[in-house]
Amino acid sequence: MNSFSSSVQPLLVATYAGNTVRDYIVAGGVFLLALLILFAIRQGAIHRLESFAQKTSTNFDDLIVKIIKSYQWPLYVFIGAYVSIQTLTIPEFFADAIRIGVLIIVVYYIIQTLQQIVEFTFSQVVRERMSEEEGFDPAILQFFERVIDVLLWIIGVLIVLQNVGFNVGAVLGGLGIGGVALAFALQNILADIFASISIFFDRPFRTGDFIEAGNDMGTVEQIGIRSTRITSLRGETLIIPNKDLAQSRILNYRNVENRRISFNFFLPYFTPNETLQQIPKEVNTIIETEEYAIPDRATLASFEDWGLKFTVVYYITSDDYKLYMETQQDINLKIKETVETYGAWFAYPTYRAYNYTAEPALTSEQGGSNTGSA
Repeated sequence: MNSFSSSVQPLLVATYAGNTVRDYIVAGGVFLLALLILFAIRQGAIHRLESFAQKTSTNFDDLIVKIIKSYQWPLYVFIGAYVSIQTLTIPEFFADAIRIGVLIIVVYYIIQTLQQIVEFTFSQVVRERMSEEEGFDPAILQFFERVIDVLLWIIGVLIVLQNVGFNVGAVLGGLGIGGVALAFALQNILADIFASISIFFDRPFRTGDFIEAGNDMGTVEQIGIRSTRITSLRGETLIIPNKDLAQSRILNYRNVENRRISFNFFLPYFTPNETLQQIPKEVNTIIETEEYAIPDRATLASFEDWGLKFTVVYYITSDDYKLYMETQQDINLKIKETVETYGAWFAYPTYRAYNYTAEPALTSEQGGSNTGSA
C-alpha cells in the first residue's frame, strides 16, 4: 500500500498547464457531481410536477413540465464545466471562452422559456376568443407572437454582444436611426397595424357582427392585421383599412334585441274623418299580424302645411338585419294597400301659383265710383 501511494504521489503532484493532476481529478469530480445534481433535480422536478398536473385541470403546470423537459444536456454540460474550472488555474482567454459559451447557452434557454410562455399565453387567448367568437381569425395574435419572438432574440443577441465587448450603444443608435427611417417609409402600414391593436383590445366589433361604418354596412367576415373584410347586403366583399375603421363611428347591431322603427306618412286634408279614424287602427292591426313585429303606436300626430301627419312606431324582435328590412317592407306595402282600399291617397308637397296682377281701378270719368254699394 505504501509502495502504491509512494508511486502515485509523484503523479498526483505533477503539474501540467499550471495545475496538478490532483487538481484535474478534483475538477473532473466536480464536473460529474454537478451533472448528477442537475439531472437529479430535473428528473425529480419533472416527476413531482407530472404527478401534480394529473390532479389539476389547468394547463399551466403542463407548461412548466414542458419547459423543464426542454432543458437538455448542453445546458448541464456547460454549467458543470463552468463550475469545475473554478477549481483550476487556466488561461484567461480559455476562461472567457467558457464563460461566453455558458452565457450563450443560458441566454438561449431563457429566451426559449420566454417563447414557450408567450406561445402558451397567446394560445390560451386564441382558444378563449374562438370559443366566444365563431370564425375568429387568429392572424393578429400570431403576428404579435412572432414580433415578440423577434424582439426576444434581438435582446438576447444584444446581451451576448454586450458581454463579449461590443459597443451595444452604437448598435442601438444605428438601429434607432434605421427604425425612424423605416417608420416613415411604412407609416401607412404601421397605422393600420396599430389600429388593429386598438380593434383587438377595444373590441368594437367581432367576426359575425353586422356593423355600419360611415356609408358602408355589412357582416364582418375577417379582422386582419391591415384590413377588415365585410360582406355587404348585396354580397360584395368590402376590404376596409383598419385605420379607417378606427377613425370612424361604428354602429354595431350585435346586442340589438328589439329594433325600433319610426316613420311618418301624410294624408290630404280632404280625407273623410271616418277614414282618418280607421287608418291608425288598420296600421296597428297590420303590425300585429307580423310574426316579428310589436306595435307601439299609430296616431294622427300633427297638421302640416301640405297634409295630415301620421306617426307610426313599432319594434322588430330580431337582430337579423335582412328580416328587419323584409318585415318593414311588408308593413309598408300593406299600409299603402289599406290606404288605397279606403279610397284615399298619400299627400305630397304641392304648390299653387297665384296671379297677383290686378286690373286697374276705374276712375270717375270711366264710370267708376269711389263709394261702395250699400
